[in-house]
Amino acid sequence: ISSLPKSDTIKGIFFITKARGWILTSSATSMGKEEKYLYRTDDGGETWDKIMQNTGSPNSSKDTSNSISNEGYLTGMSFIDTLHGFVTLQELGSSSLYTTDDGGSSWLAVPDFVDSTKMSTCSSLELGIPQFKGKSGDSGFMPLACTVGDKTKFNGYFTSDQGVTWQLKSFNLDWSEGL
Repeated sequence: ISSLPKSDTIKGIFFITKARGWILTSSATSMGKEEKYLYRTDDGGETWDKIMQNTGSPNSSKDTSNSISNEGYLTGMSFIDTLHGFVTLQELGSSSLYTTDDGGSSWLAVPDFVDSTKMSTCSSLELGIPQFKGKSGDSGFMPLACTVGDKTKFNGYFTSDQGVTWQLKSFNLDWSEGL
């Protein structure tokens, strides 16, 4: 991956076919913020094109409109087909979900995706990487970790319509320590 800037940290790699894939990278800018870049390949990784960036700089003419926020830290990325994808961010003790329907060129935040009122006892909430199964990618799962002190409890979001809607389900598991 020699065509990517050496200062960037790779946060996610996802291939939907042998030829089409994405690499999500970031570089730290300040506390709680990251510059974010998304690259796409259509030749199995021989070449990569930058299709999205957000440096957070008000003077940057290269930043993409409707990009993933520069606030927060990237935690995961997945796609269900060549157009529809998901990115999760950790922001100030909570998590956000972003979606794309154009192959990653533009992104929209899902408003109030994590309902913090249902998780009010958690000091930190973190979404995992969305995972889909089956050829159509209809069914999916996304873990949600609730942390209080050194204890963590896991729940999950489930979808049966390719991530259009998600239902939070409790796993009724005991708290785990040291995760």
